[in-house]
Amino acid sequence: MVETLGDGLIRTQIYAKWRTDKPADEGYSAELVGVNLDPSNYENVESMPPHRKGCHTFLDYFEVHAKERPNDSYLGSRVKIDDKTFGAYEWMSYK
Repeated sequence: MVETLGDGLIRTQIYAKWRTDKPADEGYSAELVGVNLDPSNYENVESMPPHRKGCHTFLDYFEVHAKERPNDSYLGSRVKIDDKTFGAYEWMSYK
């Protein structure tokens, strides 16, 4: 599935979805949940086991990923060019 948000970028990885099993509260959008979240855990996310043993927080997952894949791109920046456009991203790795 490819998603375009109107900003010219094409995103090929979908990480969340709108809940369709219950209506949204008045004045609010439907709840957004992770695509890997089992529907049986929608009302009690804390009951879901971690995807990786020993990982319970975002920091846990981040540290494991940085250790296992130190050369992956992590933070990037782009220089603004005189014609008000931006150059290509220059990336730093986790290392």
